[in-house]
Formats: sequence, structure tokens, C-alpha cells
Amino acid sequence: MVSYIGSKTIHRCPFETSCSKFLILSIEHHGKIKGTALFLDRYFYRENIDITKNYEAIARNNRTVYRDDIPDSLITYLYKY
Repeated sequence: MVSYIGSKTIHRCPFETSCSKFLILSIEHHGKIKGTALFLDRYFYRENIDITKNYEAIARNNRTVYRDDIPDSLITYLYKY
């Protein structure tokens, strides 16, 4: 099974639980359609909102990332903001 998507050397994703890992885990947890929808929502919307106000900041490897774990409830996640 694939454990990541994309290059591990590019640090583009601003979240803890990297974007590629989030996609894999959300598909495993919620299925292909809902998992992919969660990823697309996160990648195109949540990454672009004011993440400094809405997410907990964490220092990792000389950079700041923001905690965004896989949700247990899709409703809670989609209507969080």
C-alpha cells in the first residue's frame, strides 16, 4: 500500500497530518467518495482560509504547521468553519 503521495522533500502542506497522508487516511476511514471530498475541501478551501486563527500551530522541523486530524464525523468537519 502507498504510504505517501508526492515528494517527501517538498514541504508545501501547512498541516500536521500531511496533505497526502490526510487523503490516504480519509479514504481508509470514510471511503473513496467521502474521503476524496474531505481532501478536496481541505486542499482547496481550508488551506486558504486564515489557518493561523482556526488551527493549533505546531513547530516541526524549523517550520510551523497546523493540526488538522481526520474527523470522526463528516458533518462536524464540513461545518466547523
